[in-house]
Amino acid sequence: MSANREKPTIVVVGAGPAGSAAVLQLAQSGYHALLVEKAEFPRKKVCGDGIPGKVFVLLSRLGLNTEEIKALGFPIYGMALSGPQDQRVVFGGAKGKAAKSFCIPRTQFDHYLFRKASEQAKDVFTSFKAVDVQRSGNKWRVVLRHTRNGQEKRLHADILIAADGATSLLRRQVLNLKVDKLHRFWGLRQYFTGGPFRNEVNIIYDKRLLPGYAWVFPVSEHRANVGIMVEQRSVQQKKEKPLQTLFDRIIYDNRRLRRILKNAVPEDHYSGAPLPLGTVVGKRASDGFLAIGDAASFVNPATGGGVYAAVLSGMSAATIIVRAVEQGDWSVRALAYYDTWWQKQLLPGFKTGEYLRRLLRSQGKTNFLFNRMQKQGLTAALFVRAYGQTVSPYFWLHPDFWRMFFTGK
Repeated sequence: MSANREKPTIVVVGAGPAGSAAVLQLAQSGYHALLVEKAEFPRKKVCGDGIPGKVFVLLSRLGLNTEEIKALGFPIYGMALSGPQDQRVVFGGAKGKAAKSFCIPRTQFDHYLFRKASEQAKDVFTSFKAVDVQRSGNKWRVVLRHTRNGQEKRLHADILIAADGATSLLRRQVLNLKVDKLHRFWGLRQYFTGGPFRNEVNIIYDKRLLPGYAWVFPVSEHRANVGIMVEQRSVQQKKEKPLQTLFDRIIYDNRRLRRILKNAVPEDHYSGAPLPLGTVVGKRASDGFLAIGDAASFVNPATGGGVYAAVLSGMSAATIIVRAVEQGDWSVRALAYYDTWWQKQLLPGFKTGEYLRRLLRSQGKTNFLFNRMQKQGLTAALFVRAYGQTVSPYFWLHPDFWRMFFTGK
């Protein structure tokens, strides 16, 4: 960008991991955005609190002290998967090696990122919710309303980044991108105190939740995040209302959970939230507009995980915006590269997750899978890789896979 050209006004709506990452990445190129957040930090966030190791790689690129962040949580050395018939497959678990991931309460994790982003933002508006957005000429007009006193503000932006979460108003108004029940999980969690809890996460596939699961993610030796994830349509079909009823049944009826939580008691009330899945078809870019994180429906269809995609999409959106600004064009034609980027980098993983989600809907197939994983390391390794990384959705077409799957060789 030429020295005499005025920098565009960039507004980021939402200060979770996606929005904060976008602000920090923009600042590295000398662009300081306005940051809007409907909550006051620290604020609660419904999540399993698991932060994969690859997230810390991204955070270090943003110039953050990852050791400070890790100190907020509990190191995780292994993962235990349990099937509908109480099958159990364990990965890792040796404390002698570096922790593979950390469980950090999102109240603290998100607050840390918000504080760092606020230091780099041009201005910050907390407790203001975006209630309307309109395109006027080549600018965006965003109407904000204070969540307590109803005060309204109007911001004008050359470029608008939607990071306003799973129920994103901006996604719906600008992109007309709607998430129906076929592309949505519901998560419900509650903290438990007791233990002691081991340095491992537990994922339990109970037949009543398939293709979802229950989880126990310890955030300290004596405190754990316990929750369930279930398809919205599954809850409606089973007529389990309210969702808390299903949660209670799972917690107290599932043998694996009873063993893990035998010395623990619930700490507070339930908290729930929708999880929009990455299988939603549609563009995430428009004129002077990009959607990131949960607002872009970037959630893995098998695991419900979204932190990595949130941070990565925030960083990538910022990089693409800087490039567009330097070229003096942030129309949809210039920003369409963002759609190319996520369809190449994120969509393959979402497709793999969708394949697993369909497989895990069947109790019989899930039992077969877990029985096979107990006997065969190949299947277990493939499952856990597909669970958290990009694997071709067509791996099952290769004859060598089926030879090893059925023979164990």
